[in-house]
Amino acid sequence: MPPLKRPARRLQILFGVVMLLALGGFAFLRVAQSPLRWSKVAMEMDLPPSIQVYSAAATIPSTAPRAWYVDIDTADKNLQLVPWLSRSPSGREQGSAMATGQKAIVAINGGYFDMESVPARMYSLVLRDGKMLSPNIPIVHRSSPTRAYPVTRSAFGIDANGNFDVAWVAQIGQQLWAYPSPVPHTVAKVAGAPSTTYPAGGHPWNMMQAIGGGPTLMSDGQLQDTYENEVFFDSGFPGDAAYSRAAIGYTPNHHLILFVTDGRHISDVEGLTLAGLAAEMQRLGCVEAMNLDGGGSETLVINGQTINQAPRQARDITAILAITPKN
Repeated sequence: MPPLKRPARRLQILFGVVMLLALGGFAFLRVAQSPLRWSKVAMEMDLPPSIQVYSAAATIPSTAPRAWYVDIDTADKNLQLVPWLSRSPSGREQGSAMATGQKAIVAINGGYFDMESVPARMYSLVLRDGKMLSPNIPIVHRSSPTRAYPVTRSAFGIDANGNFDVAWVAQIGQQLWAYPSPVPHTVAKVAGAPSTTYPAGGHPWNMMQAIGGGPTLMSDGQLQDTYENEVFFDSGFPGDAAYSRAAIGYTPNHHLILFVTDGRHISDVEGLTLAGLAAEMQRLGCVEAMNLDGGGSETLVINGQTINQAPRQARDITAILAITPKN
């Protein structure tokens, strides 16, 4: 066969690029975006040596998100982790205001909530000093077709000994239960309701502090994809699109990692897919990690200032996890 003439060759290349974007565009974005290149940030106000801040700047044209993470060495016994639920009459307020009220050195947004209800209805777990301030949503309804899914949703917790855990949890009676895998719901099929015996391997989850979110990104050192099992489909929250994300995870040596990346609502910045976010948390050394609320809700506050969004862009939110000086 004679070689292709140049116009035909160009058409062939163009067709190949279109097919790549159509069939594997998100995978292409993940390759282009990862790994992020991190630089240590010098903060205007001094932080304890146990708290380090890093950033990754976007390029123009954008091939990477604009992202930040905070590495907190929890061996520093002068620090404590404090979940907090807004006490505003609207149920929502600026993350920076909640962080300031808790005298937080660092704070990150929590999980999901209904932005239409007043006061805002919380969908994700908030547990403080062993007291339930907000449960994880027990049942998620979807309309195409109409189905009710009794869910096990992700949560990050800290027990009385300071041990961390990311688990799929459900409330059974008055007790939180954790499971080694979520209820295996799919778009097409509603699985059984969680119980003390299902999914197998469940146990009481005796945490002192916890925040919910989801889906789980890493569990026991393994990357996870439980977006469908946790019933995030048809929620308006994309899993395979570049998006503004927030996440929490921890390393084997008990460093806490708080991560945010802008995107979607920032015109010149790409976000991350859930798979890309999970890969980044793994590269940062996490053995377990969980996605938090994203989009306009993703908020990282350091010394009272939201560093990842301009104040006019920051959405009022319902909950934070604060790192504060120990009383």
